[in-house]
Amino acid sequence: AWATMAREGFYACGYLCAAPWLRDRLDQREVDDTKAASSSASFNGFVAAASAGAAAGVLTQPVDTVKTLMQSNLGDGGVSGRRSGLGYVETAMDLVRRDGASALWRGVAPRAMRIASATFVFATVNELVGAQLAGASWVDGEAAANPS
Repeated sequence: AWATMAREGFYACGYLCAAPWLRDRLDQREVDDTKAASSSASFNGFVAAASAGAAAGVLTQPVDTVKTLMQSNLGDGGVSGRRSGLGYVETAMDLVRRDGASALWRGVAPRAMRIASATFVFATVNELVGAQLAGASWVDGEAAANPS
């Protein structure tokens, strides 16, 4: 359970913290030209979210690899041919002993691309919903104070 929490924690930090932070840094680098800044805002958001998502995917790949291996070993001896019933650390050590440390990052490219695209979607939706809520009168209590 803690492996999943660690993986999801890094992922949430990617789209809730790192992507907006990186986008702000990219936006600050823009010239003062309003037209240029507005045309590159979407691109900056894409680059920021994709970068944060890819980094989260790479950083959490070893945790996810071991977790997936443990899940595949449930039942009658497991599907991977490895010993079942091992804890997280034992499974990681067994994987490294059998296949080398690089096995922890097996499949990192497709996973990083998937997480990068998902982070872009989540970060974009988070930003759009936040902007809508910021402009909503019911958020700050105006609707309750001034009913139409």
